[in-house]
Amino acid sequence: NSKSKIGNYAFTTLDPELGVMENERKKITIADLPGIIEGASQGLGLGTKFLKHAYRTKFLLHLVDGTQTTQDALKSFDIIEKELADFHLDFSHQKRWICITKTDLIDQKSLSELILEFQTKYPSTAIYPISSISGDGLDILSEELFKQDRKSTRLNSSHLVISYAVFCLKK
Repeated sequence: NSKSKIGNYAFTTLDPELGVMENERKKITIADLPGIIEGASQGLGLGTKFLKHAYRTKFLLHLVDGTQTTQDALKSFDIIEKELADFHLDFSHQKRWICITKTDLIDQKSLSELILEFQTKYPSTAIYPISSISGDGLDILSEELFKQDRKSTRLNSSHLVISYAVFCLKK
C-alpha cells in the first residue's frame, strides 16, 4: 500500500516510502528505497543517506530488471553488493534475495537463462521472478517474506524489509 512518487528514471522511487504488506496473521513494513548508483558508498547520488536506511533493516530484497541483458543484470547486482561492502557499516547480517522483475516483458527462455546465471553465481541466494503488472510470482514472494519474518531473531529492529532497485547507473 505504498504511495511511492515515481519519475522517469531507471529506478522509479525518488524518496523512500514505507508500505505495509499484511496477511490474516501479521503485518510487515516494507521500506522502498531509491536505486543506489555506483559510488553511493562514497556519497554519490543519494549515497550514504539511503545506505544508512538500508542498514537498519533485517532483510535486503534486490529488484533486478529482467529486461536487461544477463550481463547487465549481473553487473547491476554486483555494483549494489560492492556499494554495501564498501560502506562503513557491516551489511553481512542481512539476508538477501533477488527478485527478477518485469517478467511479463521477457520470454520464458530468456527468463530461465537469467535465473540460471544468477543461481550459478549466487547459489545460496533465493531468486524470485515477479511481474508487478500481471501479478505473477507475487503471491509466492509474499508467502516467503512472511515465513522469513517469523524466523527473524534480530533484536532492536522493527519488522522492516527493504526493497530497492538494483541498476547500473553511470556517475
